[in-house]
Amino acid sequence: MSKTDAHIITAEAGAVISVELEIEKGRVDIVIGAEGDEPIYFGNDVDSGKFELPVSAAGQYKVTVEARGAAGEIAVQRLPNAAEE
Repeated sequence: MSKTDAHIITAEAGAVISVELEIEKGRVDIVIGAEGDEPIYFGNDVDSGKFELPVSAAGQYKVTVEARGAAGEIAVQRLPNAAEE
């Protein structure tokens, strides 16, 4: 796969964005951040892995993935706040 895709995640302050990457081949770059702010995550040529990003301010967080010759899976989601459980 070679393309750029974006998705919006709405998150409240204190939420956590979970990222799971399973990169089998190729190059994948990922940027996650609120419009107009510095990204909370920026990764070039990322490897497989799993991590969580704490959200300090409520807002709409744009997840942009650029893939070149890539295969694998990427899952990005907002985990529920403790108040939502």
